[in-house]
Amino acid sequence: MRRLFKAKVKTHILAVDLATSFISTALAVRSPQNSAGLLSDFSVVKTFRYPLNLTGFALETRSERQGSSGAGRPLPQIFKDAFLKVFRDARDTTRHLDAVLVGLADPFFLEVRLSKQISRKDPKSRITLGEIADILKELENDAKHQHNSLLPIGREISGVKINGYDVNSAEGYVGKTLEIIAVFTLATPSLRDFFNDAKEKFFPGKPIHYFSDVAILRRIVSPAASPSVIFNIDGEVTSMLYLNSGALNHIGMAPFGFSTIARRLASSFKISEEDAASLLRRYLSGALEESQAKKVGSLLEAAEEDWWGWLQNYLKTLRLRALPKFILTGREQNLEPLMPFFMKNLEKFYGARVGGEVINQNDLAKNTGNNRFLAGLIAFASW
Repeated sequence: MRRLFKAKVKTHILAVDLATSFISTALAVRSPQNSAGLLSDFSVVKTFRYPLNLTGFALETRSERQGSSGAGRPLPQIFKDAFLKVFRDARDTTRHLDAVLVGLADPFFLEVRLSKQISRKDPKSRITLGEIADILKELENDAKHQHNSLLPIGREISGVKINGYDVNSAEGYVGKTLEIIAVFTLATPSLRDFFNDAKEKFFPGKPIHYFSDVAILRRIVSPAASPSVIFNIDGEVTSMLYLNSGALNHIGMAPFGFSTIARRLASSFKISEEDAASLLRRYLSGALEESQAKKVGSLLEAAEEDWWGWLQNYLKTLRLRALPKFILTGREQNLEPLMPFFMKNLEKFYGARVGGEVINQNDLAKNTGNNRFLAGLIAFASW
């Protein structure tokens, strides 16, 4: 897999994180990798945040996720306007850009894992990049055929086998059989077109690359971690993923998130949704006085019952007898106060103790508005 940043010069990046309640962007500069290939230093030049109000829009349909026939449901005009503003503000800040990296939250992508094994005509010849590219092209066509209302916008090789044995890279090896396992990221044509058209208007000719939340998490979470369910809490949805034996797979998405809770607080306290979101953040950070914290906590408990109702339905599909661990992540800064809710319900669900952790913020995340995914996009993106 080629690394995105291999030049011996600094790389200027526009990272764009499309979530369900806002779009976050960062203009960043990455220094070259060192001789050991370790991650290089980053500096964040400027960050932006654009609220999105998707209330009333159906964020997904089953046909879109499963890729049934048809053109796919078009995105609302607010996306086109928002993407134009993203690139206009970036151009007003800098005229020099080397690459645009776009991260997509659920439900703006679909991941498809496919594999293909071939029997080579000349087992003694060395495997070439051309052979690998031909297999990937066939797999991409299979993904298009299976989900013909969507477009492949990203891919990564997740496994390679020669004669049934795992290898890191097939190039240069000899062997009778070659198998490639690849993960493809698909999205609606309108999403791709809105992004590409906005980018071309302000940064014509610059490369743009797309990554799903799942792809970013694969780079953040250690593949050696214990089997875990990951809860990725966004504004309007909570995605669930299962990590096992180094593989991270999407298992479901509940239409309930941070903004869902904030709207309930807004209704109960008779305040705006913006004030309710601020109130919820202050509650999670422990900044409310005791009487107000009790009121918010009581309302949060009621909301959590509905939240758990959605989540447990997807847990049932895993059919696990036990769960060693769960992991919380998301785009909000303080997730630790939610640990008791998840731990209590998971231990009740499995009838046994379940360990838990929160993916911590690093210095880069703190410089990108405490957004773990925006930071991960800058630090780990490759193609």
